[in-house]
Formats: sequence, structure tokens, C-alpha cells
Amino acid sequence: ANADGALKNFQLVISFDDALLRVPDESACVQGSDWGGQCICTPNDPANQVLIICNDAESTLTGTNLNLFQVTFSVRGSGLTEITGEIVDYVQGLSSGEELTFSDRAIVAGRGSVLLV
Repeated sequence: ANADGALKNFQLVISFDDALLRVPDESACVQGSDWGGQCICTPNDPANQVLIICNDAESTLTGTNLNLFQVTFSVRGSGLTEITGEIVDYVQGLSSGEELTFSDRAIVAGRGSVLLV
């Protein structure tokens, strides 16, 4: 990301162990308080992933530590599991009028191990 521009579009895939975690349905996917655009969330297709696509061509959103999207999991079993993700696509509009885009990058925020008991 570049501090010079506004986030316009992003597509994420969150992956998890579906033997231990599940996203109950689309209502467990909630747009974050900082994002003003439209979002689509497709949980459990496949069973170990959540697909999130958000778009706002008119966005002026910049900054760090932004609340863009939240996913609530239900616990199906106990054990240590990893939650990972990939930024499939990212588009940022720069003040010059150009777009900064990238794809296929690992998610850092929200990634980690979880001990379920």
C-alpha cells in the first residue's frame, strides 16, 4: 500500500481448518466500520475458506489500522489451528490519477495460530 492514495478495491481469501472452525453463514461476515463501499462475502465455498470482495470506486479511505471487514467463526472442535489468508487483488487510487495494484500476497493482520479448547 501507498500512503499517497485511497483504497478502492480488495479481494481476500481467508483459509482455516474446517474440522475445527466454521463460518456459520453470510451473517457472520460484517463490513468494517472504516469501509464505506459494497462488499460480498462467500463463506464455506470451499468449506475451509471465506472469500471477501469489496469495492468503492469513489473511496477516499487512507491510513493504517483500518477496520475493513470482520468474520466470526464458530468452533467445531478443539486443537491448535492456523488462520491464514491471501490478498487476491488490491487496487489503490493514487493522487496522480494512476492506480497501484497488486495481487497474490499473504495477509499479515489477522493471521495467526489459535488454540481451541
